[in-house]
Amino acid sequence: MNDHTIIKTVFMRREHILPFILLFLILFTGPAKAQDKNAKQLSLDEAISIALDNNPEIQNAGLQVTKSITLKKGAWIFDPLELMYHYGQINAPVNDRYIEINQNFGSLLTHIQQRSMAKKQVEASLAELEISKRSLTAQVESAYFFWWYMHEKLLLGKEETLIYDDMKRIADLRYQLGEFSDLEKMMASARSAEIENNFGVLSDEFMIAENKLKQLMMTEAPIIPPDGSIPMYQIDKPSDTSTFSNAIVTEFYKKSAELSSVAIKSERARFFPELNAGFFYQDMYPLKGLTGWHFGFSFPLLAFNQASKIKAARIEEEIALNQLEQMAFSTDKTIENLIAELTKYFRQLQYYNEYALKQADEIIRNARLQFEKENMEYMEYVQSLSMALSIKVQYLETLNNYNQTAIQLEFYAY
Repeated sequence: MNDHTIIKTVFMRREHILPFILLFLILFTGPAKAQDKNAKQLSLDEAISIALDNNPEIQNAGLQVTKSITLKKGAWIFDPLELMYHYGQINAPVNDRYIEINQNFGSLLTHIQQRSMAKKQVEASLAELEISKRSLTAQVESAYFFWWYMHEKLLLGKEETLIYDDMKRIADLRYQLGEFSDLEKMMASARSAEIENNFGVLSDEFMIAENKLKQLMMTEAPIIPPDGSIPMYQIDKPSDTSTFSNAIVTEFYKKSAELSSVAIKSERARFFPELNAGFFYQDMYPLKGLTGWHFGFSFPLLAFNQASKIKAARIEEEIALNQLEQMAFSTDKTIENLIAELTKYFRQLQYYNEYALKQADEIIRNARLQFEKENMEYMEYVQSLSMALSIKVQYLETLNNYNQTAIQLEFYAY
């Protein structure tokens, strides 16, 4: 058997090698989905719904709203009723009985302002609940699309691993036949080991991404991404005519500033006279059953303490207004930057969709065609496929950057 026969026996014909490689590439398409037969395809809406139902922070924010509503009902707070009973030689040598009931109704204006404070507290709690829901939704969306992106990247990594594993096998065989030098064999082995290591890193990163999504959902159920390609995230605008705004994000700070303003009015209201009233029953020998009523007002003569509280409340209001101004300005700039980034990634996606992805597919098609016609060496063929896969990975990275930016913009702007 001559060398030519040996080579054909060991390597098979090239037209037999190609279907063998393609078979491996087809089999790789669902490695992640085959990990757990009980895994359920998870949609974005399902992930958000599960997270909102299970997340303790959302539950606590809801309880805070309930607490604020309960406190609002008790805004009219009165001092405890005073009941006094006296028996003894009060007005004469003989023992007399004296019963007195007193009630301080407080300041009417103070009660009104306290109820206003309770109302603002409810509004602030509702705003905090809405922000908590929006924040968790954005976190789930971000984790969901990153998890899906890592899954697709893992599939491409698996494809590249199969290509280089086969390249290493061919290199070993050609080395045995004396067609490859030691350096060529070592380079092929090193490259294959590097690709294998990268795939292991990708597998770990995919597991971490999945765990982060499950952490937000608070579930251990096995999940897999939907079938098909990752879509571009569509921002959910309140209406077609709505413009960018930071109203949702700054709403809580507005309510906090309003609450501080009402707190000042509440402290000032304590200068308003407090109303008190009482009733008495008295036995005074030889008379019995003497009764009477009394009404009165009380107000502070020395108001240094209350004046200090009003001054402190004004400081708190100024702090709240400063925080509101800083948050509004910062959010406006954040929105501007996100719009610029989104535009940048959109242009890159246009490039990939209109040119680069088609070019990658064309590289794969031509490489396979040239390889079938024996016009291309095997290593050149593998390198061509690897370059095409690299373009697809870069596209996935750009798509993920676009989706992550769009999710942030939706949170801040609507």
